[in-house]
Amino acid sequence: MKIIPSVDIKSGRAVRLYQGDFAKETVVGENPVAIVNNFLNLGAEEAHIVNLDGALGDKFANMGIIKEICKSKTSQRQKIQLGGGIRTIEDIETALELGIDSVVIGSMIAEDFELFAKAVEIYKDKIVAALDVKGEVLMTRGWLDGSEALVYDITSKLENLNVRRIVLTDITKDGTLLGPNINLALELSKIYSGEIIVSGGVADYKDLESIKDNKLAGAILGKSIYSGRIDLEKAFELGGSYGI
Repeated sequence: MKIIPSVDIKSGRAVRLYQGDFAKETVVGENPVAIVNNFLNLGAEEAHIVNLDGALGDKFANMGIIKEICKSKTSQRQKIQLGGGIRTIEDIETALELGIDSVVIGSMIAEDFELFAKAVEIYKDKIVAALDVKGEVLMTRGWLDGSEALVYDITSKLENLNVRRIVLTDITKDGTLLGPNINLALELSKIYSGEIIVSGGVADYKDLESIKDNKLAGAILGKSIYSGRIDLEKAFELGGSYGI
């Protein structure tokens, strides 16, 4: 099972939001580069980075920090995954030029699926689909806007495109430490054969064990590690082999 620690970056600092609400922001560190470096030193094979300023429309914010984070990698096995404001082919190119290994795309899926399909055709496994859901509806633009896209319909389309990975976030769970929406992930696994990475609400080792026991591909950890509820090294041990 893949254990993927995360850092959300806003105004150059590492922050956490509650249910995606920018008015409920908590600063968890002044140096995102040092935080990711620590993750990698502890044994992380992958880190998940969200450029919150990018999600809000400032796509050039935090570029220097993201580039420095990519330099933190000390082996080819270590990967950096970036989301937040990636809405054009040019945005994807910019991220990859910074040294990012895979880009997480959300709003484009709901707003211009043809463009997303083109991105998958060009960049293949470097494209990760973000399904940020409230109920069954995909949320966009930093989770501020709803859409007409429904999660089951979109997941079927992603399967047809052979997208390798979904990051599934129930935004009502994000930052709450109330447990992830494993039931939704399992429902999607019936129609999607790629990796489903569960994000939002993971609180403790019991949640990780549930994700692993249900043979889901992995979990993204945020508040649970910053609050001390989960020790990353212990989480890596629980996860076992990074591949499943």
